[in-house]
Amino acid sequence: MSDVTYQLNPPKVSLYAEKLMFKLLFEHNLFSKIFTESGWKDDDIAFSLGLPEELENLEGSKTIIRELFTARAKQIARRKVSVPKNLTQAYQNLARLSEFVGFNETEYELLRFALHLRNDKALSELGEYVQRVNLNSVISILASLLKLERKAVKSALSKAGKLFSYGLIDTYHPDSISGYLAWGDTLDLDEFIVHPLNEEMLLRNCTTITEVSTLNFSHFEHIPQRDMLFSYLSQAIRQHKKGVNILFYGPP
Repeated sequence: MSDVTYQLNPPKVSLYAEKLMFKLLFEHNLFSKIFTESGWKDDDIAFSLGLPEELENLEGSKTIIRELFTARAKQIARRKVSVPKNLTQAYQNLARLSEFVGFNETEYELLRFALHLRNDKALSELGEYVQRVNLNSVISILASLLKLERKAVKSALSKAGKLFSYGLIDTYHPDSISGYLAWGDTLDLDEFIVHPLNEEMLLRNCTTITEVSTLNFSHFEHIPQRDMLFSYLSQAIRQHKKGVNILFYGPP
């Protein structure tokens, strides 16, 4: 083994992703699947975590890499995760979306994780090495990685939950972590990262615009409460109410 002292280069992933990648490597036993006695199987993962090229194909490098990663993991363990510069707008949109939809902590953290799976490609690639993946195992892994209650993760990932029913996440290839927690079709990710999210944009992506009605106020003269309804709806518009419900029943 060489007596040369090696150092990690600056990571190419966010601190959020870096912490999770070390957890996957050491707590979920992926280290030996990626790194061999003389190098590694995946350049993207190795270089994203700052490994120097000199360690590639070096006999005995596995021990050196483990020591470098262990030291780095301890160094960043207590470091607070800040918002990555390239995701500043996305994080602001996550907060707005959480307010609009009413996310709980688990739903917010899962969507945040889905965002980073797309932004930090090496994190997603590392997750591909988790074998024999199914929904049950993914729930356990996510609960461990994100320090969430397993029961809460299971509930949040149900098809009836907000994340799936609103189309915010989807399952495309249920053979990997990223496949179970893919970014959904409701919000375009590129727009989500670049442009501010507002309620109008969210509604536009979640609803279908109806055709212009062929009816007007005179068509409802047979309804005794017509004037009262008109007054009620006019007030709702002036006060910018989120929505009103009116039930019509009986023969037309």
